[in-house]
Amino acid sequence: MTISCGRLTTGVTVAPWTAVFYLKGGDRAATYMQTIFRVQSPYKTPDGKMKTECYVFDFAPDRTLKIVAETSKFSSMAKTKDKQKEEGEEEKTQEMRDKDTVRDFIELCPVISMDGGKMSPMDVNTIYKKLESVYIDRLVRKGFDDNCLYVQEELNKIDPNLLNQIGENGGQAPDEKRKDAKDTIDLSHMTEEQRAAWEEKIRQKKAEAAEKAKKKAQKDEEFRKQWESWSEEEREEWQRQEAERIARREQAKKDREEFRKRITNIRGIALRIPLLMYGGADAGDMKEDITVDNFTRKIKDESWAEFMPKGISKADFNKIKKCFNATRFEEAGKKYRALTREADFMHVDERIRQITEIFSYFRNPDKETVLTPWRVVNMHMSDTVGGYCFYDESFDEKTGQLVTPRYVDQGDVTRQLFDNVDLAGEVQTKILEINSKTGLYPLYITYSLYRRRLDEYIKAECIERESVSVQEEQVVWDDIVKDNIYVICNTPMAVGITRRTLFGFRDVERKANIKNEELIKRASNDQEGLVKELRTVGFWKGNSSKQEMKFNAVVGNPPYQVSLSEISSYSGSIYPFFIDIAINLDSKYISMITPSRWMTKDGQGIKDEWVDKMINCNHFIKIFDYLNANECFPGVEIKGGVNYFLYSKSHNGSCEHYLTYNGHTEVKNGNLNALNAGIVIRDSYAKIILEKIFKKEGELTCENSFAKLISPRDFFTTKINGESILGSNWKGYVDQIDVNHPIKFYLNKQLNQNGFGWISEDDIKKNKQAKNMHKIYISKAYGAGESFPHQILGIPFYGEPNSVCSVTYIVIGYNGEFKSQEECENAISYIKTKFFRYLVLIKKKTQNVTRELFQFVPLQDFSKPWTDDELYTKYNLDIFEREYIESLIKPME
Repeated sequence: MTISCGRLTTGVTVAPWTAVFYLKGGDRAATYMQTIFRVQSPYKTPDGKMKTECYVFDFAPDRTLKIVAETSKFSSMAKTKDKQKEEGEEEKTQEMRDKDTVRDFIELCPVISMDGGKMSPMDVNTIYKKLESVYIDRLVRKGFDDNCLYVQEELNKIDPNLLNQIGENGGQAPDEKRKDAKDTIDLSHMTEEQRAAWEEKIRQKKAEAAEKAKKKAQKDEEFRKQWESWSEEEREEWQRQEAERIARREQAKKDREEFRKRITNIRGIALRIPLLMYGGADAGDMKEDITVDNFTRKIKDESWAEFMPKGISKADFNKIKKCFNATRFEEAGKKYRALTREADFMHVDERIRQITEIFSYFRNPDKETVLTPWRVVNMHMSDTVGGYCFYDESFDEKTGQLVTPRYVDQGDVTRQLFDNVDLAGEVQTKILEINSKTGLYPLYITYSLYRRRLDEYIKAECIERESVSVQEEQVVWDDIVKDNIYVICNTPMAVGITRRTLFGFRDVERKANIKNEELIKRASNDQEGLVKELRTVGFWKGNSSKQEMKFNAVVGNPPYQVSLSEISSYSGSIYPFFIDIAINLDSKYISMITPSRWMTKDGQGIKDEWVDKMINCNHFIKIFDYLNANECFPGVEIKGGVNYFLYSKSHNGSCEHYLTYNGHTEVKNGNLNALNAGIVIRDSYAKIILEKIFKKEGELTCENSFAKLISPRDFFTTKINGESILGSNWKGYVDQIDVNHPIKFYLNKQLNQNGFGWISEDDIKKNKQAKNMHKIYISKAYGAGESFPHQILGIPFYGEPNSVCSVTYIVIGYNGEFKSQEECENAISYIKTKFFRYLVLIKKKTQNVTRELFQFVPLQDFSKPWTDDELYTKYNLDIFEREYIESLIKPME
């Protein structure tokens, strides 16, 4: 017996070998076949016995089948058209030629399956049948995020311009497995154990790098000696073979990258297909199977618009549909529905595990939250309203799922929602989910109510816990959905998916309060009418009843943003509309998950007045805030992070704010508008640091802080007849000073590499008095991503008398606060400190620089320069606060 580490695939042969246990990872056909060649080498013992059989044992049968098929496929594709014609194969399809080649291959190298101790040879049809089932199963479990979905030959035929256009319009989604997975290291929040583990990891990486370097040096030395021993002819032959090998490798790499690039442009479409297959057709014959050819006809236009990328039409899909393997496409859809049907015959707990397992197969297209993962639903609901949670406290996707759900008690809110029982044992709670797409929120809520109702029936001896049947559980479940659960969706497909999640394929349509409305459109244009309808019993029961519907809670994950193409009258963040709708429904509790940018007045289209109303109302009971959305929604990018909250009009007090960053959670209790900042300060250190500054300086506003030195935007710029005089693209300056153009004009360096030109007095249409002042210029926009540390602001520079600037800059000291160049330079030294820029960061959430950002920056004595150490000492910052600032802000040169 010989133990080998990869040498079997590099040309090493030991003739007596008759069998190989293939334990190597990977599934490259070339290295696999090299292993087969090793054991196929002939051998005869000294006493004349001949090796007649040899084996490769592989415990990954799908890999064996795939490699056999791929090896044969490459062989058949390599035949020229003339060769195919000569052998009578010209009219055969590629699949027919592949099967012929596999048949030839297994005559020389049989594939044998072992099942129950019996070894049976496999014929070509069995191989392809089993191989196809392997691919389909893999496709189902990976949510169509697998290259086996695509037909490479067809994909290569498509015009790359069309693919690029589809990718730019929303079809693009990068391969998550190939994305750079570098983690952001936040040393300031590390425990001693975490820091020690991090340092050990760095040490190990350095040791591994040193070992690799040592081995490479040894290998280079061995090759040098070998090279010196070769003749000139042997060297030339090696160089020729090496050049061919490199050329083949580069071509193969180029082909792979082109294929991946093409897939990337349509992956965003493919990832959305499984959820639509799960929900089933919402147009045409509902019983007809969904295929790649009828896919666009089986989905209604409004459902397509909601679930597919915003820029992708049905016509776009039809242009690329040949890229999808039709059999695998159709069979995967059947498998999703078969798995769902299986769940119809399971007990409720088992069914929920099966349904949520199916949802775990689905992928979130990059940067979007089309799906709210089951894990997130459990985090959100258990942290806010309580109930039965299917994860332990870690909420780890791989290890945190529970076989038996745990009960989470959030005090009064849990009792009022899930223990609200009348004398007949009926739960009186009515809970509404707004904008359901998957039905996972009502699944969680229904289960929590179901468990409460089931316990009552068992206590009343109506049923026995040990012998309760699936049918008895379904009766209880269906009654809960009928009486206590209400769902509003945006499209018919969302209704279908939600019904499928709650009921499967059982015919209980009449029992569900699941309605389809043009939710996004009405939330934008007809909130009052929508709220009025939702509050009437007749809307839900399909009759004319005007009886008021009273909800105990409104929950869900509302849509985040719409574009002008979707809603003609509005473009921007839409989730505030849904929060307002929930508030106006006058429910006892509201719990939603939204982007966090509203807290810092940074959401597009969100009015400052709305934010002021929310942060000053004191109705928020809890907010769970994630600075990095990835820590809540893995693989999803939402700038500014996300949060979920619990809100109640009856609450009028402080809010528990849980702030999570880099795995560390800090809790603060207080008003959201702390220190009258006008925003939610999401940084726990900031509150402490500002309190120390306020203790010395008094409360800071824009009237008594550094903000008073900041000019309005467009300070010197004026628009006349559509032309922006002294604007960022204005070209009315000259490059050299002259009699008619004596005033220095600082402008965008992209427009002029010097960064300045010369203008006349008449070019300055407003604020001429500031021309001859000592002042400071700083860029009106600066962005360097969301990773830390970064610079926060552009580099300031002195603005001498007889100078003005374009709209590219804002002016500091625009009212003549600085009396000399020295004072300006001293103020610049202050701006360059990390202390100064950290105080700006507290309110800065976009690249734009405005006066309000400087509210928390105290004024200083500018007769002298300033350093960080002086400022840390002046405001009594401790070592932890100093290190925290240093970790976020990089030096400004």
